[in-house]
Amino acid sequence: MKLHILKTLALAAALACSAAHADTLKVSNYTGGGAADAFSGAFLNLGSFDTVTTQPWQVSNLTTNGSFVAFCLERLVPVSAAAFGAGETYTASAYTSAAVVNLFNGFYGSALTSANSAAAFQLALWELLEDSANTKDLFAGNFNLTGYDFNLSTADFGTATTLATSMLAGTGAASDSYQLTMWDARGSQDLISAVAAPIPEPSTYALMAGGLGIMGYLARRRRQA
Repeated sequence: MKLHILKTLALAAALACSAAHADTLKVSNYTGGGAADAFSGAFLNLGSFDTVTTQPWQVSNLTTNGSFVAFCLERLVPVSAAAFGAGETYTASAYTSAAVVNLFNGFYGSALTSANSAAAFQLALWELLEDSANTKDLFAGNFNLTGYDFNLSTADFGTATTLATSMLAGTGAASDSYQLTMWDARGSQDLISAVAAPIPEPSTYALMAGGLGIMGYLARRRRQA
């Protein structure tokens, strides 16, 4: 009984992760950065495929009455009519892919400053997600922009791809820290959002250290048994 209680306390203290939860989200075009149309109409022309937007989304969380900005995780999956209308059910979970986390930590802070930087950030994100070879090359591999262009766009294709290449190379990266959330929906495009990572209080470090210490104690008890 005592060991069971210790194990429960250890897991609670050492595993600082949040459980997945479902919220109703309403998606609309991002209108930040001053003019309402500053980011609208930035579509990537995929030839025989439907055009896909490279603009970020403004998302209203109807469950919590909050709002946030999100980027696209699924390039060829559209946002559903429900998400644009009364709201779509999304499941939230932590997103921890190292390459994507590094991209956000380095460039998310400047991604919303212009249509070009937003498009560049989205292109760099798709490259990391879709190119399994991790070439970080927008014009080679699975995600290949050769022959593509922006259509009806407020963003310039050449400028955006140059910026995206710099982001993928880590050129001029900042040293911010973000916690990423993936928003998954069965009938709509998956999204990713970011919030600044909180600085842990000293008491948090003490709790985690205590939890790890208990887990180490339990491991020694098992070896001695």
